[in-house]
Amino acid sequence: MKLRVKISLIFLLLLGAVLRLIPYFLNHSLSLDEASLAVNITDRGFLGLLHPLIYQQVAPVLFLWIEKATILLLGNSEQSLRLQPLLCGLLCLPLIYRLTKTLSGNITAALIALFLFATSTVLIDYANEVKQYEGDVFCALCLLNLVFDASFTANNKRFIVLALAGSVSFFLSNVTVLVVFSICIYYLFTYRVTVFKKPLLLLMFACWGISFMVYYLLFIAHHPLRAFMVNYWQFAFMPLHVFSAGYWVWMYGKFLSLFKFYSLPFLAVFILSAILFIVKRQWLFLFLLLFPLALHFMVSGLKLYPYETRLMLYLMAFITPVIAIGIVELIPVFTRLITGYGTAVLLMLLVYSLIAQLVNTHYPFSKEEIKQSIDCINLNKVSGQKIYVYEGANHAANYYLRLQRISPKENLIWGTANWNGNKNENCYNDICKLNGYVWLLFSSVYPADESCIINRITQSHIPILKTFKNNGSSAYLIILNGSTHPE
Repeated sequence: MKLRVKISLIFLLLLGAVLRLIPYFLNHSLSLDEASLAVNITDRGFLGLLHPLIYQQVAPVLFLWIEKATILLLGNSEQSLRLQPLLCGLLCLPLIYRLTKTLSGNITAALIALFLFATSTVLIDYANEVKQYEGDVFCALCLLNLVFDASFTANNKRFIVLALAGSVSFFLSNVTVLVVFSICIYYLFTYRVTVFKKPLLLLMFACWGISFMVYYLLFIAHHPLRAFMVNYWQFAFMPLHVFSAGYWVWMYGKFLSLFKFYSLPFLAVFILSAILFIVKRQWLFLFLLLFPLALHFMVSGLKLYPYETRLMLYLMAFITPVIAIGIVELIPVFTRLITGYGTAVLLMLLVYSLIAQLVNTHYPFSKEEIKQSIDCINLNKVSGQKIYVYEGANHAANYYLRLQRISPKENLIWGTANWNGNKNENCYNDICKLNGYVWLLFSSVYPADESCIINRITQSHIPILKTFKNNGSSAYLIILNGSTHPE
């Protein structure tokens, strides 16, 4: 490996690592979704995590067990809970480089793929969330590297390792079934009728099928949240009426959402790469680019798995190497058409779009800083004052109550999700039933809803004595029923 290639590789690996470690060490508050899962992990033992979770949460059992083991070893904290996604995110960087290099044999393509992964705001974000989606990418990359790794001198050994890795992945990632199905189709087309002459390949298929059935019967079949989830994710299921306008509007919007992973200019790269692979008859690259995406569309149409950004994050393992290869193969085409300078300008625009994405998404992703609001309350709270927790902040407050960051439980009044009628008016009415000095704690609330509730309070001439505004969270001290300000 040439010196400049080594320097580029080390620089990109460090860049990706630093971009992920900065949010990790800033240690932002848990968001609503993270806190909902964290309470389940904190409150349950290993056996308890085998049962359906509360707060409408669903996660692979092995992911939950690793999370539980981590907080038992390192203590219950946001950083302990985020350690597993962070490690998955860091390991994805060398894995994407290795996969692209193996597929293309081109160092430039491998470095481009690594750059795309290193600077993707979506990947950076989920590497610092207490959710399983970064693990989905990690599992997909591990399996794809095993499929194409040239270090296996015999396929028999490859099939044994793949059988074990795939079987374990079913319990670590919910999307493993889509990944291994894509791999099965690849092998069936590669070997065709000779597949029956490869007993270890058939054994690998059997291991995967048995592992999936075990996982399905234990954790998916008759799940109590299925009806809720199908209803909740209606917007993310592909319509089946292909001749309706709604179908094409949905397809257009969801296809564009794929490029949230990088930035919209890569849509052109995606399309041009697909055309180039067809022209050059590079069917493997075309398969990796299109089949997993089409498969995800199909299962969403059957209402088996939604098509939504975080749920299709694993597709980056398939698409990124092929897009990087497409960029490398498109460069000579553009060089002939618009000269080398034009190609350089196009590459600079793509790099600029990725950097702009980091800026526009408010990196390093401070979302719902309920910890800061809680700290403001703790600094200013007088003994005996109550804290009204807005219903959207319940799960996060519940988690921080377990960390003893928030005041004793008897001082908390939990807001309820009353969706009958005007929810903001219902919240206001609940607040008005209280007496004396009351702190209002908001998080995971639409700004318009919070403003509506606070405006209703001020219109009723209820004094607001203190106001603390933080990113995605806020706290107010109000006085009800004419209590006097304490000395």
